[in-house]
Amino acid sequence: MKWLEELPATDPRRQPYFESVLRSFAFHPQAIEQLAGLSASERAAARDVFVKMDLSEERLTTLLQALKTR
Repeated sequence: MKWLEELPATDPRRQPYFESVLRSFAFHPQAIEQLAGLSASERAAARDVFVKMDLSEERLTTLLQALKTR
């Protein structure tokens, strides 16, 4: 994530890499803690990625709950 954060917003590698990280978060045991550190715009992007994934209803609900603004 540090490498991603250092990329300029205009770097074409940024979005595909970020989405890849989000897809791995979906299955990570500590995903909730990691998702809590995302910015509002990153949370919105994460939501879009998660709803397109083939996740169980329970897992999707858990992830979407973690993305709600605190």
